[in-house]
Amino acid sequence: MKKNTYTFSIIKGIKNPPNANNPSNSFTVGNGLLHNGLSGSLLKYIAIITMTIDHIGAAIVEQLLYHSIQPNTFTFGNFIITRQQLIYLDCILRSIGRIAFPIFCFLLVEGFFYTKSRMRYLKRLVLFALLSEIPFDLAFSHSLFNLSSQNVFFTLYIGFIAMCLQEYWKSKPLLRISSAVFCMLFAYLAHTDYHALGVLAILLFYYFRTLQKPFHILWVLLYFFSWEPMAILSGIFLIGYNGKKGNSYRYFFYCFYPLHLLCLYGIYRLISM
Repeated sequence: MKKNTYTFSIIKGIKNPPNANNPSNSFTVGNGLLHNGLSGSLLKYIAIITMTIDHIGAAIVEQLLYHSIQPNTFTFGNFIITRQQLIYLDCILRSIGRIAFPIFCFLLVEGFFYTKSRMRYLKRLVLFALLSEIPFDLAFSHSLFNLSSQNVFFTLYIGFIAMCLQEYWKSKPLLRISSAVFCMLFAYLAHTDYHALGVLAILLFYYFRTLQKPFHILWVLLYFFSWEPMAILSGIFLIGYNGKKGNSYRYFFYCFYPLHLLCLYGIYRLISM
């Protein structure tokens, strides 16, 4: 058998993953493989749509509520909306948006095991984390540079590093625990989106992946329910995952994330004028 080679010299836990066609890595429910269900690409589109809905609430509705000098009403052309109506709208949008992050965490873990090169995966994450930071800051803090909060790509990047360390120190439980705690602490101190809780969610999907499916998904969703109750709705889609990649454009999400934030910021500026 050909020996696995390392593709990243600093973090040696990043090894070429097993063949994605290996049936042992397939997603199963009950006694058989799901052939009719949601592919990875379809899950990603669901996450993108619900994330966008969430960001409409955070980048437009909440910003209008926070920055408005009108105490009780908002006028948009011939339309008049009360502050209470905007608050209700924001609650609906943000509740729908809770579906997105668990799906992204789940797909990151799947990608970790199926990707042909974990090194290239890491490079993509850190590249778009850097490219997305200015759009993220503009959309949510109306500034070009804000260290108080970093975009979700940084969370995914740290979570990916955490999984690599778990693989490298597989036979050393204390080092595995220490590295996991370090990554969560780093995310917390760096103020990444979802910070330590997000990294822990990724690690839970990683650890529970060996359990009988779909029970590993339900266990992680219980964790989400403890701090984001509406996130449990993502289980409706995750349990239907059929283990197939599906047809998707590799860089669609990577490019969509910063671009949609810039668009939402532009829409807010137009409305607020």
